[in-house]
Amino acid sequence: MTSSITKLPAASNGAEPAERKHGMDRVQEQLVYHVASLARSVLSEAELLTQKLADTAMKRSFDHDGSQGTEPLDMSAVTATLAEALDCIDVASEQLSRLNVDIRMQREPDHGF
Repeated sequence: MTSSITKLPAASNGAEPAERKHGMDRVQEQLVYHVASLARSVLSEAELLTQKLADTAMKRSFDHDGSQGTEPLDMSAVTATLAEALDCIDVASEQLSRLNVDIRMQREPDHGF
């Protein structure tokens, strides 16, 4: 079995790798890692919810004459699932936006947003 993961080369220009940062620079790098990881995880949850919803709707959609015994979609459950998926997306968006603003404010402190 072969892997489809593409590995990026380390310092391809022959230069030494950059030294690890410490202090607030290191904290900022860790914050980027953690917020991006959280956003990815939360968006995966939203994807899972919408995939389950789409699968259920697809089964009902293809059961044109009801011979497969699918029940009509429970629209209350659909709206609850959609709301939860949107809440997940909101969390990801809010966290990424906050991080983006924080970084921009640190890089351009005189240009407040």
